[in-house]
Amino acid sequence: MTLTKLLGAEANAVLRPPFLPYWLGQSVSALGDRVTTVALPAVVLSLGGGASDLARLAAWSSGAQLALLLIGGVLVDRLPRRTILLASDGLRALLLAWAAFLLARGGASIPLLTGLAALLGACSAVFYPATASILPQLVQAPHLIAANALRNLSTQLSGVIGPALGGLLVALGGASLALGADALSFAAGALSLFLMRPRQAETRLQRRPPLLAELWEGFRVILASAWLWLTVALFSLVNVFVGGLNVVVLPLYAREVLGGTQNLGWLYAAQALGAVLAALALGRTRQLRRRGVVAYSAVLVQGVTVLLLGASHALPLALLALSLGGACVTVFGVLWEATLQERVPNEALGRVASVDMLGSIALLPLGFVLVGRAVTALGLSSSILVCGGVVALLALAGLCTRAVRQLE
Repeated sequence: MTLTKLLGAEANAVLRPPFLPYWLGQSVSALGDRVTTVALPAVVLSLGGGASDLARLAAWSSGAQLALLLIGGVLVDRLPRRTILLASDGLRALLLAWAAFLLARGGASIPLLTGLAALLGACSAVFYPATASILPQLVQAPHLIAANALRNLSTQLSGVIGPALGGLLVALGGASLALGADALSFAAGALSLFLMRPRQAETRLQRRPPLLAELWEGFRVILASAWLWLTVALFSLVNVFVGGLNVVVLPLYAREVLGGTQNLGWLYAAQALGAVLAALALGRTRQLRRRGVVAYSAVLVQGVTVLLLGASHALPLALLALSLGGACVTVFGVLWEATLQERVPNEALGRVASVDMLGSIALLPLGFVLVGRAVTALGLSSSILVCGGVVALLALAGLCTRAVRQLE
């Protein structure tokens, strides 16, 4: 069965140039990116590093991304987005190839790998706003939902396949092989972007206002639309509890409720399966009415699935709850990205995407701490119920606003 038959008629309109080379290349580089999440920690451990070194690696990567995300959004609106994506993939290919070469020759060190993680995080701070805002130049507006569903589909599949592939490559040829394969994946992504020709020519003004003025203009665009600033604000809180659930609670749930940490892989796989199925369904969608109601209803159902997880002590019911939750996350994410791309002016889309992304991840460290303390104070099951209840209440708060209900 071909992908076109699997996705339906909408795929015929989307899976063609210029979107097709973009999607194929970014799918390959996303897979390689997931390989890095396994390979870099493996290198650190092979060099004698411990928990503090792994924490420092993650902190420098996420810290660089957070620090540069807003500036990355400004650059995305100042420069051609295809050029930014091409430069980002090309630079990451060179960095990873250099690291693989040093590692193969025995010249790698933990400080060098920490610096590499920071540079990769800095590239991500520019890459993600660019890839979120380039789709309107690749497909026509009626096909944005399907295009975002395809992008989400490849992301979810890479999340399932990439870590396993990374572990296999490390086992077969060491971390240098894994990093080298990742470098090739980014090179493939860069090649696909080089071959891609956007449907719309990009034009940029020769003279631009100061960087801070442009950054503030992006915030003004957000504040001018109630549905936009409300969603960014609400989801900075939703992600606190969803992120805490995934990172802190699920490993404990697998061990203490289901009887072994070996079940954690099944829990994460169930989330990914639900997300993939939802992406396949949305890939068949051309237009969707009452988009705000549908998106926030998905978040409400997600909160209910977390409540179901908290009340469950059996693996099959937990897998069902998490697969439904994964589907709900994808429904909201695809509809939200398509709405941004349709309604935000193209010249401000990079800045809005960067602010949206910053709002999504800025409070995650706080969420890990809060949920961890909740587990200590309330117990595991009660903490899961709190997470689900808060997510459901935040979704209801959004549904109670006219701006969300009127969002078509």
